[in-house]
Parts: sequence; structure tokens; C-alpha cells
Amino acid sequence: GQILHDTYCVFCHDTRVYTREDRVARDYREIYAQVRRWQQNVGLKWSDADIEKVSNYIAAKYYKLPCLDAC
Repeated sequence: GQILHDTYCVFCHDTRVYTREDRVARDYREIYAQVRRWQQNVGLKWSDADIEKVSNYIAAKYYKLPCLDAC
């Protein structure tokens, strides 16, 4: 997840998007939904497994949240 995140996600925004007061996602399911939405918006065509890996990485690293499944 980290490689995909660092390659594609920080191309458009930096990591402050995860820690700002008005962040959109508040839990793992919302993180997953945002990752799915944005990879579709930019045409990455990630698999469900890729979306889950990136979501797990973001949840653990920036939100300090447990993953839906094992990270």
C-alpha cells in the first residue's frame, strides 16, 4: 500500500490532507471509500486488493486506526 500511495496519492496532494481538521474520512470505511473514489477519478483502475492495501496503509500510518482486516 505504501508504494502505491507514495507513487500516486502524493502526486496530487501531500499528507496534510489526512491530518487537517476538516478531513473527509473519519473511519476506515470512509478512508476506503475515498481511496476508491479518487483512484477512479484519476483513472488508475486499481483492483479491490490495491484499494484495500492503500486504505490499510493510510489508516494505520496517518489515522492510527485499526484496519478492517489485518494490515
